Amino acid sequence: MVIVFLIIIIFILSLSLSGVVTDDRSRRPKLSSYTLYYLSVYLTVLIGFALLYLILTLNGITVIKDLESSNYFTMLTDSLYVSGVTLFAVGYGDFVPIGIGKLIAIIEAFTGYMIPTSFVIKVVREEAHRSFY
Repeated sequence: MVIVFLIIIIFILSLSLSGVVTDDRSRRPKLSSYTLYYLSVYLTVLIGFALLYLILTLNGITVIKDLESSNYFTMLTDSLYVSGVTLFAVGYGDFVPIGIGKLIAIIEAFTGYMIPTSFVIKVVREEAHRSFY
């Protein structure tokens, strides 16, 4: 029963995501240039803030509680996780920013809110321009 439920959920999610990766008129698979551009922007911001958290931590400035570890790979993956959770405004609470990390997290969360806003504004402007002419 659980397997059937998971298959239904995956099917519904794939239908909802199909609008992002297909052309509405022909339903052909196609990643739009907007999609690729904004995915690359998200990835760049996520990695940039993760490296900022990691570099500050390696230099002895604690920005995220419980981020320090003896293993570099663990610190890197935790930094990427913290950055992703902050950028997408989920904030699970397993890592908590402290000190200057609070300001950095606020800037990253604000950036995470502004990226989709700029995406919507750009698409609406393009559609309005296309329908006007």
